[in-house]
Amino acid sequence: MGCFCLSSLLLVFGLSSCQTGATGDDGRPVLDEEISLKADRSHLADLRKDIPEEKQIENDEKALMLELMGQLKLHPSKVRSKWGDLVRKKREQHRRNVKKWRDEYTRKEKQRREDFLAKAKDEREDFKKTKVDREQSKRFYAEQDRKRRDFFADERDKRKDFESEVKAQSKEFDSYVRERDREFNEQHRHYSKRWADQEKQKREEKQAQRKAQTSPGAPGQVPEGVDPQFLKDFEEMRNVPGTSLAPGKSGK
Repeated sequence: MGCFCLSSLLLVFGLSSCQTGATGDDGRPVLDEEISLKADRSHLADLRKDIPEEKQIENDEKALMLELMGQLKLHPSKVRSKWGDLVRKKREQHRRNVKKWRDEYTRKEKQRREDFLAKAKDEREDFKKTKVDREQSKRFYAEQDRKRRDFFADERDKRKDFESEVKAQSKEFDSYVRERDREFNEQHRHYSKRWADQEKQKREEKQAQRKAQTSPGAPGQVPEGVDPQFLKDFEEMRNVPGTSLAPGKSGK
């Protein structure tokens, strides 16, 4: 009864937590490694280092489910509460990570813009120091304008791609949470039934015990409504040796 159908728990909860919130050189998030819904097994790190990551995640998630529902220790409502707390924490962590990704991207985006504008300014200052005709000056500023437009167009595309990646990752995260929640609900139904069966068995055992203790034929039990002292006196009378009564004779 303690076994669970856990083969479906192979996926990562948003994937691994080993590089949570990391970003690449261009500020884009490293979105393939984020959060795993799993039990804390960090103390086994040395023993697990040669185990493939996907297998580690599977084992971690099995460990979490078994920790919650492997044995009938917690009331089903307590198990659900623990699960809900865990999922809420993971959602909050995901939101913090998204904010961190955006802040980091915006910082690098701003730095790229400042570097570009500073370089363009230096080029203009250097150009002003040279003697050129009107046509050369026109071509120079036209080229600067083209570079500026290309740069900002490219930055808009990068921002759009970044937001698309974040949105896709959040969608994948939400989908994964819903799937894990569905699996939890299924296992929780089995757990609740086992818990109810266990409680029913306990009640039946207690009822049987009380019935045995209060049965009229049970040794040492006094029937309801009978004075215990009366029974004691009666038992003592039974232990007194008696004499047989002879047939009575007439005095006449």
